[in-house]
Amino acid sequence: MKILQVNSLTLPKLFRLALLLAVCCLGSGIVAIKMGKDVNWDLLNYHYYNLYALFHGRIGWDIAPAQIQTYINPFFDLPFYFFVNTFSDPKWVMCALGALHGVTVFLLVQLIWFFFKDYSTAHRLIYSIAALSVGLTGASGLPVLGSTMVAWQPAGLFLGAVILLLTCDSQECSFRCRAFHYVSAGILMGIAVGGKLTMAPYAVGMVFAMLLYRGIRTKQILLTLLFCAAAGVGIIIGAGYWSFIMYKHFESPLFPFYNDLFQSPYWESTRFADKRFLPRDFYQWMFYPFYWIKTNYGLVTEIPFRDIRMAVIFSLFFFVFGHKITKLANGEPWGERKNNKQHCFILLMFAVSYVIWEFMFSIYRYIFPLELISGLVLFILLDQILIRKIWKIISVSLIFLVVITTTIYPNWGRRAFGDTYFSMNAPDLPQDALVVMAGGAPMAFVVPLMNPKVRVISIANNFLAPDQNNLLARKNRTIITEHDGPIFSMSPKSDDQTVDLTYQVYHLKRNLTACQIIQPTFYGEKIKICPLLPITNLPDN
Repeated sequence: MKILQVNSLTLPKLFRLALLLAVCCLGSGIVAIKMGKDVNWDLLNYHYYNLYALFHGRIGWDIAPAQIQTYINPFFDLPFYFFVNTFSDPKWVMCALGALHGVTVFLLVQLIWFFFKDYSTAHRLIYSIAALSVGLTGASGLPVLGSTMVAWQPAGLFLGAVILLLTCDSQECSFRCRAFHYVSAGILMGIAVGGKLTMAPYAVGMVFAMLLYRGIRTKQILLTLLFCAAAGVGIIIGAGYWSFIMYKHFESPLFPFYNDLFQSPYWESTRFADKRFLPRDFYQWMFYPFYWIKTNYGLVTEIPFRDIRMAVIFSLFFFVFGHKITKLANGEPWGERKNNKQHCFILLMFAVSYVIWEFMFSIYRYIFPLELISGLVLFILLDQILIRKIWKIISVSLIFLVVITTTIYPNWGRRAFGDTYFSMNAPDLPQDALVVMAGGAPMAFVVPLMNPKVRVISIANNFLAPDQNNLLARKNRTIITEHDGPIFSMSPKSDDQTVDLTYQVYHLKRNLTACQIIQPTFYGEKIKICPLLPITNLPDN
């Protein structure tokens, strides 16, 4: 099956591809339903709210109701927003989102099947099933299948780019043909990065690999430059409009990120960075995947998990490297294999991307693109040290079984399906009300359920505090001071004492005799909405 060769795509082959795509999408949709309704923290905080704010003119009017995530590009959330507003039954929402993720499964099948094209049908099938199973069952990707955590869509674009690059180099195609493939791959990768900035390590890893795996040559440098230019176009497609909105409202295209460079007056002139999961010492920097062999919490993710596949890969990396160095020291050649250039491309891209991932954030759920191709990487490494096919089959099968049976998956939040996706009683507030949020719990999902004329601001969250003096903080104080209508607090019930101290900074106090308690059926945290009154006017309770 020669991917993307139009002249070889006969009607029967097109039919088989369409059937395979349908099976992947249907299967993924069914798995998504079986996993339950997605109610992860990010969804309740910003995945739905950000697009609601964009389409209803609330950007710059509301202030940070979804905390710092209020200003994250919602490009890849568009399908979910459309599904929620199209299907009344949340099961259909999950099915549709899972089916969309099935396109990524289809692309992985195509990449792996193509990669083993030079093997006999039996061996090709065995290797493909093993590599596919390892790639699809990781702790990073499988738990978020059919969820809004924006892993599968950009990873699909990543796989599409890899397919374009590898199929181009597998053929004797002209420079113009290769240029077309590189430009197309660049656009796909650029859209992935523009829609989700955490895809940047994989774009950089791809650039390093394409520049080096064939040797540094003039034509290869030119093709790499074409890829980079096309990636720029893709970034504009994925992030251009949102960056324009951010610049229009906050004087920074990436607001509030990298504000040490853009110097927006709306926030501190500093760089926001999540450093919770970076390696803590030299040994973790060098051998981080080996720390994931045992069940851990707070190491590279917020939720307990275990996954040994990266440790296995790194062990093989070290072994293969030592094996090759020993051969060179003994005067033996480095060694050749069929498709050695393609192997080199995958390994270079994998290694460089991992290093950048580790230095940038070391957040495990962002490693998903590498997890998808981990089965291929395992085979490539085994291929360097095992000659007989029977040993490859045995090794791949054993590794597959061990990896699958030892993985512990994080639970990001799945619940039973209700009548509607956000099944809860909407707060009853007058249209001239101002809602002042405080607390770190995700609460922005409540905003679309309120009267659209109600304004919402957050005074204390994961990037704003009452003692700040940036424009957002000053704007909060002005809005509270000048508001003529009723003012209400919105806060997590568990943070009562903390939020009371926060409101006091603004000379406000909650009237606890008239609170509404919101208890969503899909969310364990109770949300309390209370009238806010000047401290001097608060009646005795």
